[in-house]
Amino acid sequence: MKSRLFDLALNVMMRMIAGRKYTFSQGEGVGGSEAAKRFRLMVEETFLLLDSTSNLGDSLPMLRWFDIRGAEKRMRKLLNEREELSQKIVDDKRRESEEEIKKEQTMIGDLLESQKQDPDLYTDETIEALAFSLLAGGTDTTSNTIEWTMSLLLNNPEALRKAATEIDARVGTDHLVEESDIANLPISTASSPRLSASTREGPSSSPTNLRRS
Repeated sequence: MKSRLFDLALNVMMRMIAGRKYTFSQGEGVGGSEAAKRFRLMVEETFLLLDSTSNLGDSLPMLRWFDIRGAEKRMRKLLNEREELSQKIVDDKRRESEEEIKKEQTMIGDLLESQKQDPDLYTDETIEALAFSLLAGGTDTTSNTIEWTMSLLLNNPEALRKAATEIDARVGTDHLVEESDIANLPISTASSPRLSASTREGPSSSPTNLRRS
C-alpha cells in the first residue's frame, strides 16, 4: 500500500510540475515503477540523513572532518542523483514543442518560458532545485498522511462509518469522489487532520546546526 500511495503522489506531482506521467505501479510511463522506487529511496535516505541522530558531526562539529558514519559521502552521492533526475525532468520538458508546452500549463513549462526572457534569473539550476524540492516535499508527506489516515480510520470503526455514510449520501455510489465534492464532505475532510494529529509521522523539527556560520 505504501508504494502504491507514493506512486500516486509522485504521479500527481509530476503532472503538475512537468505535465508527464513518470510512473505507475504496473511499470507504465517514463522510467516505470523502478524509477519511482529509486526516487522513494532517495527521499527516505535524504530525510534519514537530515536527522541529527544519523550524523554525529551535527552534534559534535569536530567529528565532521572524520565523517564517521559516512553521512557526508552519502549526502554528496544523493546530491548527484538528485541533480541527474532533476536535469532529466527539465530536459524532457525542453524537448517538447511550444505548442505542447502551451497546451498544458505546467510549472516547468512556465519557468522555461520565463527563462527565455530572463536567463540569468531563471537558470536551469534554479528550476531543477525548485522542481526537486516540490517533489520531495509533496510525495513522501502526502503518501504518509494518506497511509496514516487510512490506518487510523480502520482502527476507529465509528469514524469510518460516519465518513462512509456521508460520502454515500452526498456523493453517491455511481462515481468516485471528485475535488468539487470536498466542500460537501465536512466529516470526511475533518477526519484526516484530526486523526493525523494523534500521531507523529516523523521528526518534529529539522536538526539544529551547532556550528557557527
